Formats: sequence, C-alpha cells, structure tokens
Amino acid sequence: MKKLMVTLLFLAAMSSFAMAQDFIGIFTDEVGTACDAEFDTPFTDLTVYVMAYIPSFPDGITAAEFSIPNIPEDMGYPCGDTDITWATPLVIGDVAFNISLAFDAPLYGPFALLGTIEFGMYEQDGCDWIGIDQTMNVLPGVDEGNLVIVDDAYNIHTVMGGIFTFNCTDVCFCLDGTATEDVSWSAVKALF
Repeated sequence: MKKLMVTLLFLAAMSSFAMAQDFIGIFTDEVGTACDAEFDTPFTDLTVYVMAYIPSFPDGITAAEFSIPNIPEDMGYPCGDTDITWATPLVIGDVAFNISLAFDAPLYGPFALLGTIEFGMYEQDGCDWIGIDQTMNVLPGVDEGNLVIVDDAYNIHTVMGGIFTFNCTDVCFCLDGTATEDVSWSAVKALF
C-alpha cells in the first residue's frame, strides 16, 4: 500500500510539474494532449503542431527563439516529405539550427500555435526516415543558445523544450522526466 501511495504522489507531482512550467513543445493536436504518434503506415500523413505552452503570460507572446535539430529530413519519394509552415511570415533562420519567429500581434495561450510540420510517408522500403522511438526535441538555438519567448512588454523569458516521439514503444516523455498521459500502469509500477 505504501508503494501505491508513493507512486500516486510521484505521478501527481510529475503531472503538476509538467503543466506548471512554460515550454515550447510539439503535439499531435492544437490543444496539446499528446506528444507522440504512431507513424509507420505507408502512404499516410501526419501533422504535428509546434506550440508554446504559456500559462504564465496571459497577455500573450510576441516572439520565440529555439531549434528543432532532429526533424526528419524532407527526402521525397520513396521515403517521405516534410513540410514546415510557421504561423508568421516574420521568420529568421533555419529551425534545424536557430529560428526566430516574431508576431505582429501577441499570441495567447495557454497553447499558442507557432507552426505546423506535415509529414507524408511513402513506401518505406530501403528508407531510414522515421523509426521506432525516434524523437524531435525543442532545444536552444545553436547560434545564440536561446530557448526563449518574448512577452507582450518585449521582455525575454527562458522556457523549457518539449520532446515529441514517433512510434513510442515504452514510456515516452513530453518534457525531460515527464511521462505522456498514455503511460500504462505496468510501466509506472516498473519504476519501483
């Protein structure tokens, strides 16, 4: 019984930690409910949403700077396509190294849409494109080392970076150390 209580307290603490901090993450929907997806069927598409979770900034954000260095490459046929669309035309840089997005009007949360990434999978024969437990990580930019958002008063704030997992086989995390909501009870028990 003691282990059960410790486990439940651990899960409660982890879920409140995940939602108490501002971060930029990647999700399968515009309300931030899942940061992983099964994507292994030929001739299918997947759209993911790059969003800033900003409950600490009710007046919105005006800019963001980050990188996602491990986005699956746009390889074309026979592997797959990757198409990135940002929610603003005010874009400086390349997302693989350092990207800065600015918005002419503030974006409001709790989830502010920064852009979308569309993947189109073809036949996977002979391709090493998207594999099992493959991640995309939101990280500080290589050039300036920034993982930041800018509030409506143009103050810069450091935020955390999220993790998106393709074809997750075990416990996958949205943030470092924060499991996704679809973790099985047996996986949680295995931690103890």
